[in-house]
Amino acid sequence: MGEENPDPPAGEPAERESPDVGPGAVVAEEEDKPEIIDLTGEEIRPEKEPRIVEYQKKREATAKLIAQSLVVGFLVLIAIPYIFLYNGSITVAEVLDLQKNISVILGGILGAVVGYYFRSVQEEGR
Repeated sequence: MGEENPDPPAGEPAERESPDVGPGAVVAEEEDKPEIIDLTGEEIRPEKEPRIVEYQKKREATAKLIAQSLVVGFLVLIAIPYIFLYNGSITVAEVLDLQKNISVILGGILGAVVGYYFRSVQEEGR
């Protein structure tokens, strides 16, 4: 029976004979690269450049600020006629008419901006 070389202790390179190296030489084994397993079913993409990621974060923050500002502004403009109603200077019918006009004028703009914001947030989540 021939002598068998036991496995080397952890952390030490394994000994093996190679045609390019003389007998008894110690040659470190190449480590295999870890296999990346994707459990989500999406393709694995390399990380984006930091500048692009920073730009996208600024763009998201700006879109969010604009959308929030327009929603708050719209709600304030809808609420202003109630102040005049409380003071007694206009009637309920006039308040409803003002709210309809404000909604018609700003509703389309508000819908477009909020739709853009939510579409960009949804695309980021993919």
